[in-house]
Amino acid sequence: MKHAEFAPEIESFGRHLSTIVEQEDLYGALNMTKADFDIVDFLLEIDSHYVNVQEFVDHIDIAFIKRQLEAHLGAGTSSGRRLVVAPSSPLFDTVLQDMSEHFENVAFIDKHRGGTPVGGHTIEASDTFEVCPDDLCLILTRNTEAAAAYQNQFGAQNCVNFLKVFDREKMARSAPQLNDFIGKVNATEKPILFSSPRPMGTVASTIRELGRRGYSPFWLGAEEVKEDHQIGYSTPRVSDVAFMGYHIGGLLDNLRTFTSLTHGTVLFHFEAIYPPNWDFNRVAICYAATLAMIRTVKDCRKTGSSARFALYMYDAIKPGVKNYHMGGSCGRLYKAMMAEAEAIIFSSYTEPFGDFVSNAVGKDLPRVHCHRYQVMPKNRQPRLTDAYHIAIISVLLEEFWEPSRMGIVPYVREIIGQGVHVHYYAGDVNHPKLAEFRMSIPADRRHQFHLHKPIHDLDELSSELSQYHAGWSLFNMQIFNDMTTHLDDQFTSDAMEMFTPTTLPSVIWTCAAAGLPIICNRSMRGVVDMLPEGMTLPLSLSELGNLKNILDTLDWEKIDATSLDGLDIANQIHKLSDFLEELHAA
Repeated sequence: MKHAEFAPEIESFGRHLSTIVEQEDLYGALNMTKADFDIVDFLLEIDSHYVNVQEFVDHIDIAFIKRQLEAHLGAGTSSGRRLVVAPSSPLFDTVLQDMSEHFENVAFIDKHRGGTPVGGHTIEASDTFEVCPDDLCLILTRNTEAAAAYQNQFGAQNCVNFLKVFDREKMARSAPQLNDFIGKVNATEKPILFSSPRPMGTVASTIRELGRRGYSPFWLGAEEVKEDHQIGYSTPRVSDVAFMGYHIGGLLDNLRTFTSLTHGTVLFHFEAIYPPNWDFNRVAICYAATLAMIRTVKDCRKTGSSARFALYMYDAIKPGVKNYHMGGSCGRLYKAMMAEAEAIIFSSYTEPFGDFVSNAVGKDLPRVHCHRYQVMPKNRQPRLTDAYHIAIISVLLEEFWEPSRMGIVPYVREIIGQGVHVHYYAGDVNHPKLAEFRMSIPADRRHQFHLHKPIHDLDELSSELSQYHAGWSLFNMQIFNDMTTHLDDQFTSDAMEMFTPTTLPSVIWTCAAAGLPIICNRSMRGVVDMLPEGMTLPLSLSELGNLKNILDTLDWEKIDATSLDGLDIANQIHKLSDFLEELHAA
């Protein structure tokens, strides 16, 4: 691979990625043949996961569109090719209005906005839109799966992907402020650089405690969360996390920063490089891209640097519910990724999972199991006495598609029917799914469903939760049993079998530290083992119809007397800080 417009770090990453794709024959996972594969196009797709959406939106105007159409003379005129904008997001309504005024022959389509008027036109439903052979589709989204669907619908040769045009410019040069940011990081004694497209609320307590231990935590991301509807338990504003500083940039900025650190540790949120989305095709590509990233950092790192590149494992391994035939590639790439990693931080899985991976790889991996402990309430409140109150602080009511969270709605409704109050801390309190759920509750019970905006102040959240009776971490884990049935790769199948017994979801630490027993799956043995006796309620979905009676049997005085000091992040952060010290000493 040699492209003059790309930086050396991108060249190296592309070279490693091409080699891995060829060796593992991942072309089918990309829905193409080897002859169709274009590494530049693939790099642009990966870079799209590091795009600042607002910057992309601001970049697209009628002048930009006209420049892209210079190679398609007559497009949009009454006698020329019809322009079809897909999708037609409300983010681009101003652009759609301008296009209506500038082009005679234009149509707008969208999966969710069919029937919506804009610019004198009516947006048509994309799934019923009649494509003409000479249509020119202007793809206007950063969602790579949606873009691929439109390419299949219109034919790749009949599409212009505006995001890839934008990305090509971003991959040619880093942001102007990057050198200053790198300088600030290198100027600190013990820098920690957390890399994820958005700041993650689940690491807020870890970041704060590392700062108190003398580390200097920074964030390298793609976009800030600014709008209220974007904010959730896991997606705070950057100001809600105790970073010393941050930088917004794309794939090149990440690579250049990783390779320019003179010391310190990068905590790389690996799954963001190519979101797996419960598809083993995408899981394999995610591992391939991460492996290429590891090799690029080692190749391009400045001479004399003592910095280390650590994989921050939110999920210890990525699951899927389709394309099970890719299990073999996923297993091989995962083991290669773990074998070549300079450090591995399992943030939500017990030691047995790490032991399993080490044994399967045949190597003593440089790893630590440092869980996402939270803070104890500074102002613990007395428990409410009018009824039982349960806190749900992660997505559960099907606001978006996640297989392990699907099918829980009827059980939550059943719990409310028993007289139990449910406090739901939602990212978007105006989400239509929440209104739909509320209306599905009998009118005389709706007052028991309480919607709250997420709280990102760690002390405030802990204190507020302390007034309730239980936290929720019970999901549809049957899907992992299904995976072990369908996968024919032994390693990947074994890993999925271990997923539930070793997982430690973030919510258990947040709720338990606040004094709430955790309602969890019976198969979550790690949760039961890690929390103090009496602080878990292991149940199956079938048992939830009796939840109120189960809560009646608990010894609440004993629960309130349980020592929870071991759950305070301040008493646990030493595991991570000791690991980091040993990593650099070695």
